[in-house]
Amino acid sequence: LYMYGVKNGDADYQSMYSSAQSLSAKAIVKNSDFLKDTYIQQKIYKNIAESINKAKLGKIWLHGNYQFMISDPYAQCQAAFGQKPTGLLKTGEIYSGWWKDRVPSGTILDCCRSPMIDISEHNPMDLVYDDLKNEWYQYLPTGVIYNIYDISVFRHSDSDFDGDIVLSTDNEVFIKGSYRDQSMITYEKGAAPTQKINLNNSVKTDLRGLGTGVGGFSNLATTMYAMIEQFDPEKQPEQRAELKHRIKLLREIVGQEIDRIKGTAAPVVPSDWKKVEKIDPEDTDAEKAEKYKHNSMVISKKPYFFRYLYPELNKQFKQYESSYNQMSVSTFGVKLKQLLAKQNKTDAEKKMVRMYQKYSPLITSNCTMNLLCREFEDADFEINFRKDNVSMLPTFEHDFTFDLSKLQLVKAQYQKYSSSKQINVLNHFFDYDENYLTSQKTNDFKTIKFKIADSVCHDIREQLISSGLSPAEILYYCNELSHQYKKFNWAFAWDVLDSQILAFIPQGVTKAPVNIKDISPEEFNSDPQFENSETGEYLGQTYVLKDVSKSYWQAKKDELEREKQLSQIQQEIEALEEQQPQTEEEQEKTEQEIEELVDQFITTATSTVPPKVEEVKQQEQEQEEEPESEPDEEEQEEETTIAEEEKIVYTGDEEWKNYTDEAPFGNRFAEWWDLYKDIDDESSIKKEETKRSSTPKRK
Repeated sequence: LYMYGVKNGDADYQSMYSSAQSLSAKAIVKNSDFLKDTYIQQKIYKNIAESINKAKLGKIWLHGNYQFMISDPYAQCQAAFGQKPTGLLKTGEIYSGWWKDRVPSGTILDCCRSPMIDISEHNPMDLVYDDLKNEWYQYLPTGVIYNIYDISVFRHSDSDFDGDIVLSTDNEVFIKGSYRDQSMITYEKGAAPTQKINLNNSVKTDLRGLGTGVGGFSNLATTMYAMIEQFDPEKQPEQRAELKHRIKLLREIVGQEIDRIKGTAAPVVPSDWKKVEKIDPEDTDAEKAEKYKHNSMVISKKPYFFRYLYPELNKQFKQYESSYNQMSVSTFGVKLKQLLAKQNKTDAEKKMVRMYQKYSPLITSNCTMNLLCREFEDADFEINFRKDNVSMLPTFEHDFTFDLSKLQLVKAQYQKYSSSKQINVLNHFFDYDENYLTSQKTNDFKTIKFKIADSVCHDIREQLISSGLSPAEILYYCNELSHQYKKFNWAFAWDVLDSQILAFIPQGVTKAPVNIKDISPEEFNSDPQFENSETGEYLGQTYVLKDVSKSYWQAKKDELEREKQLSQIQQEIEALEEQQPQTEEEQEKTEQEIEELVDQFITTATSTVPPKVEEVKQQEQEQEEEPESEPDEEEQEEETTIAEEEKIVYTGDEEWKNYTDEAPFGNRFAEWWDLYKDIDDESSIKKEETKRSSTPKRK
């Protein structure tokens, strides 16, 4: 479920394979046994670890989605036909075709629109549907339809219906935590200047949209929420009220920043929010008290959970926390974490805690986000993977003769891969400057890093192929090389061969996770694809594994198609070879076309690996086992043999024999040919033509 996501009840192998976004995902779709592969496990481990770190930042998964906001179209039609617009929805009601198929009518959904600044922007609504609404809204399977009576558009940060999207969720925590009956926030908008529609103004508008400050203003509100919890509700209510007021002002500032793109004036945050007032010895006690109060609300730190957004800040906080932990152990005999959680502290303990919080580089208050972050920090996810797992890739140890020079070549490229200086320099540069790591620039860095990594792998691939190594031979020498290293990085083979590596993964069992609510009891009990299926819970839902393994006959069909493609390419190569170019330019063009066709031939030839004959016989024997009761003679079908028991050896000319000795799959060609001629009975392709189409002529 984590790797595939939820699939529909009609999921099949092809749709799963096509929708798999990564190489590792395609590998386990093709053969689920590769979940045990060391490279795949490491990829999944890193993926889960990244998801956990995102959760510490508040990026959590919940049941719901984003959909377009739609004003009640029934009311719009009433107005268009001159009727009084009443609509089909009442105050506080919404309709959603997506939710209708998942939850009962009357379910409360919390609707939110990004970016959220103030607590009043949570908008719990009642999902309603009946026969009348289903009839009129049946052609809107997506989108959230709003009534025409309430103030939802104000609660959604002054939204409208020109493409704005809204998050809707039935998450109980969100609904329970929503502040209801809050006054909405709105303000008088400045009029945008009238502009002609032309290229110059369009470019200016786009440029104003670059480098927007919406994220920075939103982060100020986040910081203020963390600061509120530093003040005692009974002893310091004024500071809490002032910070809440500033958050509401930030809602207006964010709105003005969004409208700035239209040409209005840019908003400015009040300077005293970030400016510390100096305490003068000559100040009166009242003046000092007022300045202390002001300075306590100055924004000077980031919330604790932001440590997982800024690596350098995280490093700085770890050092700070370590020093106080040593002080706590040496002074009070307990770790800092235990000291902070202690209920009845002594005066000395309280003083250390105050010092720790005052000089901490982060706001460590018990705000909601910090509490959520600590929950994930304290949780034991048990996601350790065995580092002694081995690669499950085929190594073709019986297909190649060891060559020391080739091993040295692969080793040199492996060392180049392991010590990519360009990537190391990038890592050092971006880890050093925490201020650079905004969300957008982090994505830019990742893009640059991936491009450089792809470039390095491309260079290695070109070097190995130009040296005469086939993909299968690269795997062979990777296996030989792995014995020389205590921890060989099999990512080298996956990254260098890239999508070509999928050809060497044998077709295996594929199972699609399907929500059990999407399957009827009759289908579940009768469909053989659900036979012996396991069920399990994931994110609060129950799922069952549906067997969608690629059938052997489909695999053979693909192999036949591949052979036909090879034959066609070979004919094109031969036609070009028979041409007699008149000029040197024509000669070069012809050679280039032949070279491209040869590359195409090699790619097609290694695009899939057909199953072994033994696997075919075993599968068909299992399928053709006779039932306990003898069937009527009329119902019995004649059994067909797919392949003979003895191994067939092709006795072609010496040129082909030499090629098969060097080929990745050796004499398996004979087995494939036996299958091929038995399956394709109507084909008139001769054995000699098949032999010639199996490999292009060598220079």
